[in-house]
Formats: sequence, C-alpha cells, structure tokens
Amino acid sequence: MKSCFFILALGAFLLQPETALAAKKKPVSAKNKIKTSKPVAAPQAASDAAKTETVHDSTFDKFYSRLKISYFGVVTSSNLESWDQSRASISPEWGISDKGNDKNSDTWPVNLWSQLSFNYNFGYKMNFVVNPRWVTMLGSTKRMKEPEDNSFLMLDDVLVGFQGVIWASKDGKFAWWARPGVRLPTSRVNRTNNNRNFGTISHQVDFLNQLTYDFNPTWQVGAYAQARMWVYEQRYNDSRMRYYVSPFITYSVSDDTKIQAYYEVIWENDRNFKSINGKNPLYKDYWQNVMLAVGQQITPKLNIMPYIATYVNDVPLSMRSAWFGAWISYSIK
Repeated sequence: MKSCFFILALGAFLLQPETALAAKKKPVSAKNKIKTSKPVAAPQAASDAAKTETVHDSTFDKFYSRLKISYFGVVTSSNLESWDQSRASISPEWGISDKGNDKNSDTWPVNLWSQLSFNYNFGYKMNFVVNPRWVTMLGSTKRMKEPEDNSFLMLDDVLVGFQGVIWASKDGKFAWWARPGVRLPTSRVNRTNNNRNFGTISHQVDFLNQLTYDFNPTWQVGAYAQARMWVYEQRYNDSRMRYYVSPFITYSVSDDTKIQAYYEVIWENDRNFKSINGKNPLYKDYWQNVMLAVGQQITPKLNIMPYIATYVNDVPLSMRSAWFGAWISYSIK
C-alpha cells in the first residue's frame, strides 16, 4: 500500500557594459555625422554576450534544468485498540496478523515508508522516473518475523519507468495520468507467500493510472487504478497479481488547504499459484478501507496530509478497525 539525494549546481552570468568606453570618445563633427551614425560595436557586443552564454550553458546545466527531485513519505500508526503496542496497522484479511486483540496489527512496528523520486523531462509527453523506496522503523523491531532482518532501515524496492499526462480534454477538466514501470530485483520477496520452487528474486511489473475530472476550482473527482505482477526469476505468468482501485473526491477549502475522501479496494492472489498446482489463481485476499484526509500546504515546497482510516472488512466496525497516518510530500527541486 505505502503503495532524493541533493544535486547542487552553480551557474554564473557576467555582463560588462561598454558605457565607460563610450564616454571617452571625442565629439563628432557635423561633417562626419552621417558616416559615423551607424552603430558598429553593438553587433559585436551581442555576439560576445552570446558566446559567454554558450560557454556557461553546459551539458550538465541542461540536464539539471530538466530534473525534478521530490520526497514522499507515509507514516502508519497502530490500530486504535492496540495503540500502546507500536505495531503497524495492516489489512484484516491478509498478512500474518494475530487473532483476537492483536488482529489488524503487523509484526512491523510503526514505521515511515519513504520514496525519493528523480523525475527527468527529456522533451516528450512522459518523463523518465527513478524512485528508490525504503522503510524506517519507528519502534522496536524485536517482533519482526522472517525474512525481515530486524533492521532499523530496510530497502523496499527501486521503481524505474515513465510518467505523465497522456491525454487531457480541450477544456482541461479531464486528465489521464499514467506511470508504467518495473520494480527492480531489489524487491524483497513477500514473507507471507509460499514461494517454494519460485526462487528468491522478484521482478515486478507495475502499471499505475490516475483519472481526474474538475467540476470547478473547488470540486474534483478521480480514481487510481493499478495492476502489479510479480515475476519470480523465469516464471513469466500471472501466478501472483495485485489489483488496486481507489476512487476519491477532493474539496479545495483554499489554495493551501484541501479535504480528500478515499475508498480503497485491493484484491490479490497470494498463495494459489497456477505454476505450482495447475489451478487458476484465486483472488481471496481482499482489502477495503475508507479514508478521510486534510492536506495543508505548509510552505510552497512542503505539504502534510494527516488522515484517519478504517477497514470496512471488519463487521462490526470497532477501534481495532481504525488507525491514523500522515502523507508527507516535499519538493526538493
């Protein structure tokens, strides 16, 4: 679910006006006014300035001017019934959550999931992106189960792909944004899967879409849709897939404050692998939750969006179904 470095560049531009030289020229007689009235030095000065500009406009400057770097993070709390245990809230229908009072609590502690995004515009409709991701544990890691290594900082994966608005209506109200990508084999194999005979290296094809429609500057509706496929070494089939759909609505209180409501649905075939038992995948793992968030732009670069969410799989709803969290985004460049 939860589904960068700084690069510094220094440029200088130097302009030396010719006013002192012009002040030293002798007065021109009326006889020679016609001959000397045509400016001669101006084209040369413009040419020199252009040469100076070309020298400073290096290849790195051109590359850096097209590069955007941003950070995105998600903090996930414990469910509200087990608030004092510092165990991150998870889906009630999958994972290795315990039963009883510890249901909906992961063996991971409360954590901060982070993504650093390097976004390069090379002149086409879609930008090239590289997104390294990692998890920082904010609580005790003693309860974490294998294959987690009980580390404070854990690499999640690195996504490489393209993203951008691939279609928009003429009036600008409707837009289709897409990000096809591949998660590199740094991705850890999910601990909940019976991966016998699959191997230990996981390649992941990831196709994310976002559709939005603006009724007016205040109201917007939209939806996220994602398909994610796990490829274990040489097994290129749909033995493990995840589908994600999340319709949302946004109300802009002001230029700096927005209220958003989400409904998230995920379904995944987690343990029924066609390549092992010959049966079709069974999508029995199911996640549903609703979320209400308030986004506040603290500075032109920093935005924080705290939220409260609850699983709707749990019936009846209770404190065990709900949790808090926050999204943090910062534009580095």
